[in-house]
Amino acid sequence: MGRKKSYARRLSITDLLQQKNLSPGGMIDMPKRTSHWQNHKIKWKILFSKNRRKRRKIWLVDRISELPDDILLSILGRLTMRDVINTSALSRRWRYLWTSITDLTLNYENMFDDDLVKYFIGEHKWRKQLMMLKKREKEFLHLVDQLLELRQGCTIKTLKIIIHLVKDDSSYVDRWIESALDSKVEKLNLKFQEGCFDDTCIQKYYNFPFHLFDDEAGSSLKHLELAFGIMKPHRDFRGSMTLASLTLMHVHISDEHVEKILSVCPVLERLHLEQCYALCHLKVASPSRRLKFVRVVFCDLMGVEICVENLSEFEYHGSLVDFFFNGVPMLSQVMFNFPFEHSSHGFGYVLNKVAVALPMLNTLMLESAYPLETRSLPESLYHFTSLKKLVLMVFANPNDDVLWVASFLKACPFLQELELHMRTYEDSEEPEEIVTFPSYSPQNLKTVLISGFTGHWNQTRFVYYMLNKATALESVRLNPHKRYYRNAKWVISEAPEERVANVRQRVHERLHEGHPKACLVHIM
Repeated sequence: MGRKKSYARRLSITDLLQQKNLSPGGMIDMPKRTSHWQNHKIKWKILFSKNRRKRRKIWLVDRISELPDDILLSILGRLTMRDVINTSALSRRWRYLWTSITDLTLNYENMFDDDLVKYFIGEHKWRKQLMMLKKREKEFLHLVDQLLELRQGCTIKTLKIIIHLVKDDSSYVDRWIESALDSKVEKLNLKFQEGCFDDTCIQKYYNFPFHLFDDEAGSSLKHLELAFGIMKPHRDFRGSMTLASLTLMHVHISDEHVEKILSVCPVLERLHLEQCYALCHLKVASPSRRLKFVRVVFCDLMGVEICVENLSEFEYHGSLVDFFFNGVPMLSQVMFNFPFEHSSHGFGYVLNKVAVALPMLNTLMLESAYPLETRSLPESLYHFTSLKKLVLMVFANPNDDVLWVASFLKACPFLQELELHMRTYEDSEEPEEIVTFPSYSPQNLKTVLISGFTGHWNQTRFVYYMLNKATALESVRLNPHKRYYRNAKWVISEAPEERVANVRQRVHERLHEGHPKACLVHIM
């Protein structure tokens, strides 16, 4: 006798979203709690023994549904939006639970169960991707519309939307932003991916709706991130935005509009501008006394002027331009990253101009993708009179002399911490050559950290120089693993175990144990 199997029909995301059982006023009518036995159905199934034709009843209890809401919401937060909405078909207990999720990520991969779409998205095959997604665009727009409508009255803390948008669909995004503001959204992340990369793309960019912020509708929004859009507040805009952080990537925005936006963000704390090519002479002058961090990444500028009273950190990635620092008494940490053709001139500019403009600087970070030499740096140097920490991120071949670092040490007489992060892609080296150590002795240097250390002769010479010349030295840490500074965070690239073993052997052979300060050297 065969057993009859029954399977629950798996509803599509469209079917589920169309089940909009909303109470008057738009609030969701959550089921009332009843007793344990009423709230959870207890099921049983019959098992047949192979040896005996005997039936046993096994009781199946829905234990998962007994968990508190916060645990269930934590579980739902790890699922795709499609799977989250599908849980509403499990039981009455789960029907509206998904509407309590406060962090929403809406994109094609998260909404559609389509392996082909995921493949093209993952492979970044733009033309084929756009052809495949064209049929999905309208469906996606309607689904997000229904989803946000079904969540009316529910709090949204984070809303992240990634979509291949055309200008004709901008009205949809306007509604989504307005709905999110009504739901007291705190973090809004909008990324509009495009399939073209020329000047015609700007005509298709989404124009951010500043008119929605004319009143206090956006008072809850604290963090805004926009990619591939237009920021163009109209001249008569008198609204006020309570943003704590603003991130713009591939955004068409002018110098004038940057100043306008900063003027209406009185509590801004962090500003990030990346590849905003319409900028020319960037001026960051904010009325916010909370603005602490400004980051500018490859915006193809001609000049930068910073005038922020309480600014503490500034990062610049791009070609060498003129920098003007006015009224920045609290600026203590600066980072410069210059491309290949600007590396040596950029470092020389920092050693002279920046040393004069920012005498109170405490931490200096410099990155170069081009090998440096002592002769490429200026002979006469100004002094950083307050600098305590120097971080150098450079490319270096095994045979490149790294004693040029002594020029920086000479310009930083009160330096206490030195970090040298090296990127070496070759593992061969020339025979040892006798090189004269620089005569300068860093008197206050206490700690040295070298990452990407390979143990080659030129690197070993630099360690010798530190041991012999740094009279106050307390420790030298050698790390075979490479460290990169990306998006204001450190990323570690693990070295193979074989390379780590070779580094240890080289250090043991080339840094003689008889050196009086050999005990200060530690391999990480």
